[in-house]
Amino acid sequence: MTIRHAIGSLFAVFCTLSPWLAAQESQPHGDGEAPIQSIQVNGVRDPAMLPYEAIYSMLSKVAQVSDGKVDMAIKVVSAKTMQPMPDLEVALQGDKDFEKLPSTPDGFLTVPLSQARVDDKAVFLTNKKKGSLKVEFFFVPRLPAGPLRLGDIADSIAAVRQSRKLVVPWYLRPFFPSISEVRLCYPDGKQHVTIADGTPVVRRADIEQKSYITREQMFCASFNIAEASAARDKLITLPQGFSALFH
Repeated sequence: MTIRHAIGSLFAVFCTLSPWLAAQESQPHGDGEAPIQSIQVNGVRDPAMLPYEAIYSMLSKVAQVSDGKVDMAIKVVSAKTMQPMPDLEVALQGDKDFEKLPSTPDGFLTVPLSQARVDDKAVFLTNKKKGSLKVEFFFVPRLPAGPLRLGDIADSIAAVRQSRKLVVPWYLRPFFPSISEVRLCYPDGKQHVTIADGTPVVRRADIEQKSYITREQMFCASFNIAEASAARDKLITLPQGFSALFH
């Protein structure tokens, strides 16, 4: 994965260098901590998991600044293999409440956003040994479910740039180029999209790249912010089953 594609790696680095993480690592961990089994109020606090308060703040900022045009996905994988862990369990433990969190087979974690959980001093617990996990954060375009126009892509790119500015520490930004494209991607190279405003223009989805989320090979049609901003009202018609990625 090149640095131009490594939005997920950017946030892995951010987690490593974050003051929140340093504070988490400074807390003592007893050798006798037991992993969670099903739903029990015990488990391992892994420094790879940022404190809940930090994730709450980060995701809330992205949602607010992007006005719903950008999502942030959270993926938990093995630090050794970089692959999902089928038997992984993650829970939130507060002073009063305990909640096991749902996750997908691909390792994506659903984290509820609640000020009440912040006030309850919630922390993440896992059923894995400390140091065995890696947590990745990804900016993902959130496009309309209905008709898609080039203006929606332009708005999504502008929103992620603003989100990146607020979420990523200033000292890391120079190492990662600004996002300038949205790519609409498919698992095969046989698809195409149609751009219509008068005479339709057909564009093949044939740009090869690995998805920075799933690491699978994809074939994409690319739309940059200059094109999308100049023709906001053009309608994009595309086959079902696409994945939208920033680039």
